[in-house]
Amino acid sequence: MAQLIGYVNPKLDLLTVGGHIVVGFADDDMVSIERSEDVTAPLVGTKGELSLVQNLNDVGTMTVRLQETSPSNHVFWQALKAVEQGRLKNIFTYTSVRNGGASSLKGGLCWIQGQPTMGYGSEVGIYEWTFGISTASSGLDDVAGVVEQLAAAI
Repeated sequence: MAQLIGYVNPKLDLLTVGGHIVVGFADDDMVSIERSEDVTAPLVGTKGELSLVQNLNDVGTMTVRLQETSPSNHVFWQALKAVEQGRLKNIFTYTSVRNGGASSLKGGLCWIQGQPTMGYGSEVGIYEWTFGISTASSGLDDVAGVVEQLAAAI
């Protein structure tokens, strides 16, 4: 008999960017977060001796996949336009909560790193927004406090 190890309901997942609750996600992956560099960097000498160093760079990227009809696209396009016109800094707070997942809470600073490719066809398009994020590390370590501190610094 299979043993239940957990339960995930994607309907309860939540992503906020700059205080905006993101809606209108595409199918499959809604949010993907990855580090820019490996957690540990190895160095092997000429005689085979191994040294390891913890990489302190935990900056990463967050890709958000939205249906082209999502109202959140409009919010992100407006923010990008304001940044390009110098009316807004390209620095936002974000929080990502995955209901029941192993690394269920992330947060910190983000910035629009890349705009989606737009295409028009016979089906609803998918817009993939790429955000740079200040920390791609997992965990519950006082994310709310970190986000408050970062928001105050903006």
